Amino acid sequence: MRQIFSIPDALAMASIAVTIGMVPVGAAAAGLDGSASLVCATNNVVACTQGSGCVQGEASTFDLPAFMFVDFKAKVVRARTEGDTRKIESPIRTFEKSNTQLILQGVENGHGWGMSIDQTGGRMTTTVTGESLSFMIFGACTAL
Repeated sequence: MRQIFSIPDALAMASIAVTIGMVPVGAAAAGLDGSASLVCATNNVVACTQGSGCVQGEASTFDLPAFMFVDFKAKVVRARTEGDTRKIESPIRTFEKSNTQLILQGVENGHGWGMSIDQTGGRMTTTVTGESLSFMIFGACTAL
């Protein structure tokens, strides 16, 4: 079931999720330090459009990939939509490591994206922003 949220409510939810992901818990889990490729599964997506509010659903609701593959050596994020109908590949333009997070950024098809991955538990938050449409993608990553 999809829920409609106002943009401020959706941003508040995203802020809470990011804050929770930034709480230091302990040492990085195996492979969640940028040394190994990752697979990330999407659990929940919030899509917001200018003037229309926000809608929540699964990745397939918005024709977004259910899984993303982060290849740190090749500096690329790869994904396929449900049924492997569309292959997506985006270069990682910026990669930084904080004490608790892996932070990746890039640009694809005129949209900016950012991904934050918690090093202790693999929690992932990804944002994709464009002129009048934005996605907040929540999920989890593990080393391959």
